[in-house]
Amino acid sequence: MKALHNERLAELAYKNQTAEPVLRRASLDKAARHFRIKLNEVNWDTKLTQWLHDVLINNLNQEYLASYLGVLQVCGFINRDQSTFTIYNLQ
Repeated sequence: MKALHNERLAELAYKNQTAEPVLRRASLDKAARHFRIKLNEVNWDTKLTQWLHDVLINNLNQEYLASYLGVLQVCGFINRDQSTFTIYNLQ
């Protein structure tokens, strides 16, 4: 959750700056790295990762959900194909 919070703060801080897309991508990459590290701490246990995913999807507000989906996309768990999302199995 801390990674998502930091990503949201970075999004707000970089808003309307000339290099906003580059800065946003860098902060999203950093959040994705932290996300991978946390999942690695539990050895990518399928039950835990699916539980965490369900909790986050069902309880995050719109801003944090957008950040979470961005992190999943950077990690390669989401394929964005013509405005439809495919969520890959986290195994």
